[in-house]
Order: sequence, then C-alpha cells, then structure tokens
Amino acid sequence: QRVMKAVGQGDQKVLADVRRIGRYSGSETPSSAQELAGRIFFTVYLASKCSGQETATRAATLAGEIGAAHQWVGIDTLVSALVKLFQVTFGRVPRFKVDR
Repeated sequence: QRVMKAVGQGDQKVLADVRRIGRYSGSETPSSAQELAGRIFFTVYLASKCSGQETATRAATLAGEIGAAHQWVGIDTLVSALVKLFQVTFGRVPRFKVDR
C-alpha cells in the first residue's frame, strides 16, 4: 500500500522499480496493491498428514486478501523419503523428544 501511495504521488523511482519488479511494460502501471502483489507474490501451503483444513483455509484466504497466487502441495511423500534417507544413513528413525 505504501508503494502504491508513492506511485500515486508521482515518485518516479518507485514507479520505475514497480514496473521492473512487476514486469509491467512501457507506461503500464498497477491499479492496486493487490494487482502488484499478484505479480510478485506466490504462496504455497505445504500440507502433511498433520495439517488441518483450518490452517489450509487461512493460508488460501490470506493469499487472496493480499492478491498473491496460491498453491496447495501435499508433502507426505517427500517427508517419508527424507525420514527413510535419515534411517538408511544413520541407522535410526528420527523422533521428537516428546515421542521418546
């Protein structure tokens, strides 16, 4: 919002940065902070079997509010592969202290 305020006040340095970072062409200028955010921010929710729907919903809502692109990615396979790699390498399964 501060960036868009500076653009609105005619700050040419900020406008040049916005056009460069947001990949705007020529005299194109974002119409809102959300539009600019949609060009520069991408959020990812890394969900596992321990993740809840409420947290996933909050992440998607936040991304929508700021105008960011958002993706949901399940990471259980990746976590399992890393645990297996640890097990093969060190000969034991990693555990949290509370799980011992």
